[in-house]
Amino acid sequence: TLEQFITEYPTSQDTSEAMLQLAIGQEFAGQETEAIKWYEQIVAKFPDSPAGRKAAGAQRRLESVGKVLNLRGKGLSGGEVDLAQYQGRIVLVHFWATWCEPCKADLPTLKDLLERYGKAGFAIVGVNLDSNPEEAIQFVQENRLSWSHIHEPGGLESRPASELGILTLPTMFLVG
Repeated sequence: TLEQFITEYPTSQDTSEAMLQLAIGQEFAGQETEAIKWYEQIVAKFPDSPAGRKAAGAQRRLESVGKVLNLRGKGLSGGEVDLAQYQGRIVLVHFWATWCEPCKADLPTLKDLLERYGKAGFAIVGVNLDSNPEEAIQFVQENRLSWSHIHEPGGLESRPASELGILTLPTMFLVG
């Protein structure tokens, strides 16, 4: 098992990944307290590893309830997109990519939500995790996605995805 591997090889390079898999499993099973414990261990033992950075972001995301969420980055269409600009509004943050079929399947629902509740203060901020920003720009234009999108290089390993421990797509959460 992964736990046995972690016990037997506590300093192995693969141990951080094994711990991350256990944490992800706990999180996806709804055991957030247990997931946070694993994420904390990864950060403590492997802080500079890719798993350590992802774990720190996942821990930050899971512990963000009731706190200000700092999320900003380069806008897909230029400039900067900063979640702080939406203070006082309810914002759906949507991590997505053009290669993610479930992400694309969600778009009609997101458009409908924005149409129905936009005047009441609801907003969407997309975080695109495509490797090629030109593909994302074309997709946004063709599909008339009217909300702002953050895009930085690196896909699932990009700064915005790592800072919030994004593990799979689509990932969405409400802020506000």
